[in-house]
Amino acid sequence: HLKFYLEKKAEVNNLNNKKELPLMCIDLSFFKSQLIALHDNLIDQLKTAACDMLSNIKRGLCSEFETLQKTLLTVPETAKEMVVLTDLFDKLRAHEFQDLLAKVKDALSKTIVLMNLITLGPEELKINSELLLWPKKMKPVFKKCSKILEESKIRFEEKLAAVIRKVKVDLQNLAEHTTDLEALGDISMIQEYRKEALQLRKRVKAAEAAIAWINEVLIYIRNH
Repeated sequence: HLKFYLEKKAEVNNLNNKKELPLMCIDLSFFKSQLIALHDNLIDQLKTAACDMLSNIKRGLCSEFETLQKTLLTVPETAKEMVVLTDLFDKLRAHEFQDLLAKVKDALSKTIVLMNLITLGPEELKINSELLLWPKKMKPVFKKCSKILEESKIRFEEKLAAVIRKVKVDLQNLAEHTTDLEALGDISMIQEYRKEALQLRKRVKAAEAAIAWINEVLIYIRNH
């Protein structure tokens, strides 16, 4: 639309200032000046709208790259976080990153067209440069993320083995402790029984949490 109105500007400027009729001469200069002013105002509005639209698109893409970079370089603390990061990494490598690059190419292509029509300000040029650099900046990010995932997998597998060993020992101790409590029958030691029972309950909950974590990690390992 902007290109269309810019091309029509010459036609508006070349309109006659007067119209000769058989019985009179009509002065059209006022109407012509008003038409030119309206036309110029419309062009300015279209320029602003086009710049704002492209600027928002490019800022959004830069923000998306920044979020991706932060996410891919965040070391997962749980098996669930590792699964989420792995899924994101796989999707990006499969097609999503190429889709993002296509959006970058489209935005920059439209910017080039716009630059042929108007002069962009320094802020717009800065955004263009920033967006242009992001695809290259993401290459080492992918390599680092791959390393993070590999190291995290090893770390979780080692922790898993240690937790499994500890849970086995804890469960055995809990079984023995429960048997000891059942064997006690002195009513005068009811407070001591209560205290021991509470401690036993805490240890059971700790064991349950450890088992839940083990299951979570096992699901990840099984799926990857």
